[in-house]
Formats: sequence, structure tokens, C-alpha cells
Amino acid sequence: MNFHATLFQVPVIQLLLGQVGLVSSEQMLSIWRYVVVGAVVAAAVLTPSTDPLTQMLLAGPLLGLYLGGAWMVRLTGR
Repeated sequence: MNFHATLFQVPVIQLLLGQVGLVSSEQMLSIWRYVVVGAVVAAAVLTPSTDPLTQMLLAGPLLGLYLGGAWMVRLTGR
């Protein structure tokens, strides 16, 4: 159950990796297709039901957090 709370740390980790110089926003955005697949798979595993609507309700915010983190890295100039 606590895994949902760690999902909100994705933008923070992205920002830290961008500030250190390990990844750039271009690198993060170049793998967006893999992130979409990963978010859908993670949502399928984490949701208790097999309902596709519930899975998309979890995958959507996860994708938003990832893209928001990449946007924040771009704003910081890395």
C-alpha cells in the first residue's frame, strides 16, 4: 500500500538526477513510449481489480508525474 506514496517521489528523483547531470530532459522525453508502457504495467499490477478504468486512473497520474518531472528538469536548464 505504501508504494502509492513513493510514486509521488518520481519528480523529485528526476529533478535530483537532472541537477547532478546524470540525465537531461531530452533523455527523459526520448523514452516516453517506454514510460507509457511501464505506467500501464505498473497500474495493472498495483490495482486490486481487473477493471481497465481503475488501471487508467492510476496510470494517468503516474504519467503526469513523470512528464511534470521532465518539464521541471527542462525549466532548471539541464
